[in-house]
Amino acid sequence: MSVPSNGSRRFSHLVVTLSCVLVDFAQLLVLVFRSPRALAAENLFVRKRLALFQDRQVEPRRADDATRWIMARSEPVV
Repeated sequence: MSVPSNGSRRFSHLVVTLSCVLVDFAQLLVLVFRSPRALAAENLFVRKRLALFQDRQVEPRRADDATRWIMARSEPVV
């Protein structure tokens, strides 16, 4: 059984990261066209979920490469 080379591991990691970024971008496009009521309902759900996590003292997961890349590249809303 052969061990994958460092180059092939890097390439597969790049493909996975780029696919995650593309999925996030597609989700952003979907969110842009949602109604304000739907966004308000989702915001309420996320706030309740955050409160539940804080109540249970759940540790957040580490951000993966795609999340770090999106957060670093996003420009602040003025």
